[in-house]
Amino acid sequence: MGNYKQNNNKLKKIVKEEISKKREFTLLKNEKKYSIEIILNNNDIFIKSLNYQKTLNIEGFYKYFDIKLITMEEAYNFIINLFIFNKVIIKDISNDNELILILTIFDNKLKIYRNIELILLNTENTFYNKDPNNIHFLNTLSSNAYSCYSVDKTFIVFKAKNKISYLIFASEDVSIICFSLNSERIITEIKNAHEREYITNLSHCYQEKNNMDILMSVSGDNNNIKLWNISDWKCILNITNINQIGFLESACILNFKNEFYIISSNWNYEDVEKIKVYDFQGNKIKEIANSDEKTYFINTFYDTQQSTYYIIAGNYNYLKSYNYEKNKLFQKYYENNNNGAHLSAIIFNNENITQLVESCVDGFIRIWNFHTGKILNKIDTTTDNFIGIFGICIWNKKYLFTSCNNNEIKLIDLENKTIVKRLKGHKKPISCIRKIIHPKYGECLISQGYKNDQLKLWTI
Repeated sequence: MGNYKQNNNKLKKIVKEEISKKREFTLLKNEKKYSIEIILNNNDIFIKSLNYQKTLNIEGFYKYFDIKLITMEEAYNFIINLFIFNKVIIKDISNDNELILILTIFDNKLKIYRNIELILLNTENTFYNKDPNNIHFLNTLSSNAYSCYSVDKTFIVFKAKNKISYLIFASEDVSIICFSLNSERIITEIKNAHEREYITNLSHCYQEKNNMDILMSVSGDNNNIKLWNISDWKCILNITNINQIGFLESACILNFKNEFYIISSNWNYEDVEKIKVYDFQGNKIKEIANSDEKTYFINTFYDTQQSTYYIIAGNYNYLKSYNYEKNKLFQKYYENNNNGAHLSAIIFNNENITQLVESCVDGFIRIWNFHTGKILNKIDTTTDNFIGIFGICIWNKKYLFTSCNNNEIKLIDLENKTIVKRLKGHKKPISCIRKIIHPKYGECLISQGYKNDQLKLWTI
């Protein structure tokens, strides 16, 4: 018995020592939060996030840092100090297999600060790089999700600082439903979240300075936007009467140099409304110049190559991008025969070209050079009859999912420009689709039908 207690106490001491050497830090890039853990375990240092990891021993440490330290304890403390003093940034997620950190260190030989790249490799490949050709329906997450008018953000999925992966959507009675993908159940419901008929879309951000996850909800019919603190689901801001005339189709959150702003869409009949920018205290900061067309879709894009923030707006006959800081039009994306509302857009780097992929109710997918405004490719999805495209999402830069008004989802091979799979099951036109990372299944697809229809989960 004595030996058991002695060994047990010794084990507890070892565990306690190991836990005390585990440090966690948060890094932000393009409005996304990454938790990085640094762990010292015997002769190795583990630098890891949810899906990426790098292991350093003394030899590995010398290879990267060229600093002669005596012990791994010293190497560990050196890495910790880089994070504490904010000398680490995320450079890029060049693909789904690598997370690149830039660490700034002082070079004693050169007596200057220099940057090194530390590449963390994906340790959960079973979660990523899945072939979407094998995707199939798994289950219905909700049978009474409600969406109306908007198609870009009718629901939102994110992992909060409390480690819960949330699915947030609206119901027909203007309530916000907070669903946990971890426990697969509704955690809470914000009754009568807005005063009138429709919650058009939802967004999320993590505000590091307040250590707060924030949900934004938009009521198109009530013409107002609210912010909610996710820790207690209390409303912390209500901006009312945003447009003098009309309906709020869409809104988004901009993280501009670690300060957060709300960008509202406009519903314009008489050239009196423009896209507006508010801070998180509800103050109107500015209006975006030359943005007086009716806006169906609005989002933001940060160009890492040019360190420039853009606002992307989908109007009736074209898309536009605006330089946020200069407050002027940057580019117009337009074809003469390109008629119909532009309802969704995604921007990503592919083959050293920043590409803008957008959907339109005329049934075509158009791929543009974001910087020049020239069209690169056009994919016709109207193979049956006239089929309008609502939401879109990119799958690992190789495939595109589209949601259509004929109640089906189409999978498009972007290289071959062909439809390779059709998913059916919704009773109504499909308003919104999103690729998500499910805590149990990894890469998945969620789709939502128009008005009072189902939220469906598709997995591989």
